[in-house]
Amino acid sequence: MQFGLDIQEAVNLVNKYGIGLNEEQKAEGIGITLLKIREIITKAIEPLRSEKTIGSSLEVDVLIESDENNILEKYQNELADLFIVSHAYVSNKDDFDTISSFKQDNITIKIQKAKGEKCQRCWKYRELNSDGICEDCMSAIK
Repeated sequence: MQFGLDIQEAVNLVNKYGIGLNEEQKAEGIGITLLKIREIITKAIEPLRSEKTIGSSLEVDVLIESDENNILEKYQNELADLFIVSHAYVSNKDDFDTISSFKQDNITIKIQKAKGEKCQRCWKYRELNSDGICEDCMSAIK
């Protein structure tokens, strides 16, 4: 798959989204792997946007099934930000209500409408407090 990025550009982009990579991880191409999965997720979401099933990628949660689960699980907490979705899950999730599925390069992306309510600050769908914002935004504000 061609990204039009060299490895250093890819690492810089991954670092921009808060995933710190050490030199060994950079050499292993972890940034490229994460960006490849991000591109596949974008392709999976686009038909739903075109059909007006969703308006924004933040209106979905994704479930990723891949040979790269060990990498994905390591960065589980940062994946939703990197993939620009409300929630990102790795492997099986029992209560996932798939509305669309997409497979490319041994990576399967399942999509569901995002669970929760829209945070007024970050626009992700989460459980909200009485002020209408999610826990992540509360932490950032403090």
